[in-house]
Amino acid sequence: MRRRLAAGIAAVVAVVVLAHGVRLAPLALRGLRVPEQRFLAQWEAGYGDLVAASAGGGGADHAVGAVEARAERADDDRASHANRALGAALAEAASRRAALPTNYDPAYVQIPFPGGDIAPDRGVCTDLVVRAHRDVGIDLQEAVHSDMSTAFERYPDIWGATAPDSNIDHRRVPNLMVFFGRHGLVLPIPDDPRAYTPGDVVTWHLGRGLTHIGIVTHHRDPGTGRPLVAHHVGGHPSVDDVLEAWEVVGRFRYAGEAYRVGLHPLAPWAQGVALRPKRALRATEGAPACRSAAVVGTRIEETPA
Repeated sequence: MRRRLAAGIAAVVAVVVLAHGVRLAPLALRGLRVPEQRFLAQWEAGYGDLVAASAGGGGADHAVGAVEARAERADDDRASHANRALGAALAEAASRRAALPTNYDPAYVQIPFPGGDIAPDRGVCTDLVVRAHRDVGIDLQEAVHSDMSTAFERYPDIWGATAPDSNIDHRRVPNLMVFFGRHGLVLPIPDDPRAYTPGDVVTWHLGRGLTHIGIVTHHRDPGTGRPLVAHHVGGHPSVDDVLEAWEVVGRFRYAGEAYRVGLHPLAPWAQGVALRPKRALRATEGAPACRSAAVVGTRIEETPA
């Protein structure tokens, strides 16, 4: 009798444990950021192919790369000048954006489309990049949503989405990486950080599947000569020496439709940008995240994305 009773209790306990395990398994996987890790592994494995396809004009996904390559081969001064001018304008726009007292806030917000934005005093790293591109006439919200509407399956399956969402898609680093990889110029990641040029869009893997994004500026560290990057990694945005602070997993240029033929008028930026320097955090202090974690002291505090 006791044996049967013990066996029955053990069976009930096993059923309860199994039920809780099934229910909690997705949360455990989410804590390990398995989808992000899987995406980054696939991305890094294929990055060399993206660079090669971009440089050689590998199809519709790399239209800007094809235009750039043809421009160089034909010594098209107008297109080359437009590309350099875009980089300079984007670097200046990013520097100006990084000087604003924008509070770090990764909350999901419903915004208009196209041209939508969250409150100007709020944002994360992707918002700085999106706003800087808008300042030079490129709407990444519209561009990303348009591409995801026709090629949704090409984008990361990380957040459980079943359809494009113009409120948030352009505010997620992995989505921007895929978009730039499909429609931008994908550049080699140099061993010497001094080889980065103003206007380069850079993405990092901060560790544990967390990603970050920023724009290389025309400012350089006086001691090392490394270009400084406009980014937003907690608190307020800033311009910092962070190219070697984390693992770089992407380097891009996106010209937009107008810049592909070198016809877009550049914004007349003012001189004397007031920068807000901030000490670069090291990975050993807890990798800060852009979209899905906020820096609190030296630890990571997860926030909804």
